[in-house]
Amino acid sequence: MGCGVCENNCPVDVPSEFDNYLGARKAVYIPFAQAVPKVAVVDLDNCVLCGTCERVCPAKAIDFSQEPRTIRIEVGAVIIATGFKFFDPSRLGQYGAGKYPNVISSLTMDRLLVANSPYGAVVRPSDGKIPRRIAFILCVGSRARNPRVGYPYCSRVCCMYTIRQAQSTILNLRKVEVDVYYMDIRAYGKGFEEFYRRAEGVGVRFLKGRVARITQKENGNLLLRAKIIGEDSRIVDEEYEMVVLALGIRPQHKAIARLLSDLDIDDYGFIRTVSPKLDPTATNIPGVFVAGVAEGPKDIVDTVMQAGAAAMRASAYLTEL
Repeated sequence: MGCGVCENNCPVDVPSEFDNYLGARKAVYIPFAQAVPKVAVVDLDNCVLCGTCERVCPAKAIDFSQEPRTIRIEVGAVIIATGFKFFDPSRLGQYGAGKYPNVISSLTMDRLLVANSPYGAVVRPSDGKIPRRIAFILCVGSRARNPRVGYPYCSRVCCMYTIRQAQSTILNLRKVEVDVYYMDIRAYGKGFEEFYRRAEGVGVRFLKGRVARITQKENGNLLLRAKIIGEDSRIVDEEYEMVVLALGIRPQHKAIARLLSDLDIDDYGFIRTVSPKLDPTATNIPGVFVAGVAEGPKDIVDTVMQAGAAAMRASAYLTEL
């Protein structure tokens, strides 16, 4: 039913994965507001088995006597759309991710900026203070020269979601300075260049260069050292109240790849299609199709287009069986 009665009556609070651990959820909970189907799940690792949710559920949908079971389903086609995982920034110790609380990921910043933010405002995690100077660092984990500390490819989405976040930060906080450190701005889509220029117009400062390290002061502020590239190349030391890392992305289809051992995977770990230009959803296995970041880095618009193509391709394949 998605009524939320069980969630409202649960006595256990647990850090929320959806809010990137900024807020809390219950041990019985609906994963997020837009979940489909909108059905509550019980987190048995944190549930105290008090039985409250079972007693108050109007649909009698909770049954603690259920056991895990394996279901075998015969299908005519498969679409792999397993999404992505973010780069782990703790692999780059110079940025202080996981060590300094005010160095946050792009996903955490997204949760701070949305209307249903767990804090209701953009605040820094260490003390709840509204930051007045924020730095964004692009290509964290992407375009790495050393594959042991990152991915050699461009993740494609980082530039534009960072520009959106930087612009939203200024519109939300008004009196704030926002700097974006970048290697290249790759605004390749329709209207993307205009969006980038509009961000400059509202006050976002773009600095071409590489960030060498971040250290923390006693008051929680962050000292950032970077090499700025240009006609007046120079080393700068800047102080910020919060730093946002724009993380690269990688596919997360390992479980599927193990099941489909013949699936063709490219050098970067993405599923290879038989013809990227003429048939961009078909894999080397007949009846198995792919969409989204499982095939390669892409934004929402390209993902929706490829998902539609994969659905039609699978439908056509089924009619031929």
